Amino acid sequence: MRLELAKACLEDALEATRKAGVVLLTEEESPEADFLLIMSMADVSEAVWQTARNVLIHRYPWLALEPSFVRPVPDSALVSWQGNAWACLRRGIKLVIREAESNPHLLKRFLTIPGVIPDVIEELQDCGQGALALEMANLAGHSSASPLTGREILMAPTYRCNLTCSYCYAKGFSKGFPADMSLEDLTIALSWAAAQGVDCISLCGGEPTTYSHFPQLLQMAKSRGMSVRLTSNCLYPVSLQEYIVTPAIRELVAHYDQERMEASQSAAEVFEKNLQAAQAGGVQMMIRYTLTEQSGPAEWGAIIDLAHRLSIQQINYGLAFRGAEGANAYFKSRDAVGAVGGRLEDLLTGFYSDAANSGLRLHLSKPFPLCALRPESLRRIFSNGTIRSACAVFRDGFSRNLTINPDLSTFPCNGIAVRGPKITEFSSFADAGRHNTQLIRDLMLRPYAEECTRCALWYRGFCQGACLAEHFWMSREEKKGQEA
Repeated sequence: MRLELAKACLEDALEATRKAGVVLLTEEESPEADFLLIMSMADVSEAVWQTARNVLIHRYPWLALEPSFVRPVPDSALVSWQGNAWACLRRGIKLVIREAESNPHLLKRFLTIPGVIPDVIEELQDCGQGALALEMANLAGHSSASPLTGREILMAPTYRCNLTCSYCYAKGFSKGFPADMSLEDLTIALSWAAAQGVDCISLCGGEPTTYSHFPQLLQMAKSRGMSVRLTSNCLYPVSLQEYIVTPAIRELVAHYDQERMEASQSAAEVFEKNLQAAQAGGVQMMIRYTLTEQSGPAEWGAIIDLAHRLSIQQINYGLAFRGAEGANAYFKSRDAVGAVGGRLEDLLTGFYSDAANSGLRLHLSKPFPLCALRPESLRRIFSNGTIRSACAVFRDGFSRNLTINPDLSTFPCNGIAVRGPKITEFSSFADAGRHNTQLIRDLMLRPYAEECTRCALWYRGFCQGACLAEHFWMSREEKKGQEA
């Protein structure tokens, strides 16, 4: 009855009636309902097609994600609710492409639903519309370009740090490296990056502000037309405040270390004063927060209060992940795979609820297993911020997280400590990023848990379970266990 009524409404001349018809399809789970929703994406009325888009994402919340490394889904992965839902949507897409006239507006509007793009492209190819499939792929590639930077490279000028966070994934990274990148090597690295069209250096480590040549780094980057994105625990001395201003610093990602802040009121005061100074210097900023097994409302409540005092609108967050050969404390996300209603779901929904009630936007910077959350919890989280559950490190065919170490050697990602050749040994930015292609592909193909091989969302690149760096360190530990 609901489906028939929706059909009748969608054929009406009145925009409001067609919109009401789309809303009727919200809980109507069938390929035909998906077909009608997708067809409504081509409606002449923006209100109607935007409503159809929103309903599709409500029905399939993971469609808000940009998938990575898409693979065919075996029959064994279609039996779960995620598999059934994906198959239902795919049949709806097929009906639209094979039975309806091609509509250029429809293809462009599909770009607003990142998760359907691979399926649309595959169906266009299957029905002989290769030119449209190529056009869709080109449009998707253009739309995913970062609005903030043209090209960015990470640099760890030091792995020294003024903190000893229990959850730090980079414990032990300093072994085998000089304490600081020399001025000579700094000049070489920045000149190489500038020649490759890099316009932003993202400083990581270690704590970049402990680098002995920090002011010179900022000046040298500026003289080469590059700005700096600084990730810092913001416990640097007052003497550095004059350097952390625009245009030298494009963005400050202020990592809030709850362990130090809770233990020292003076540290909390230094952190806040440094952020205030950076704001006065015109620097764009956000707070970065790592959730651990011990995190709870009191902990993130202090961060939310701080954000309000400083008028910061967004908090970047991630779950502490396994790194540094198991030497750090980390959230046991693997135990949460398939465990809906457990600790992970309670943690994330509680954090999102408190942030939403305070008017703050959240941005997830590290993946987590989607199967740990019920659909309604995913919807609530997606409605309040940006979220991803598949690493984008290799989406362009080369590493987006290419990292230059203190000795000019490279890591494919600042969390994957596989030392590669010096940056100067590569002929181009892309060449350097492709050096670890097989390693990254192997990690992306690696299921986070056995249950992942029975999940359609894993095969379609929506979920990897955890950061690829955790996959890497897990594989190292398992290899050692096999050799023992």
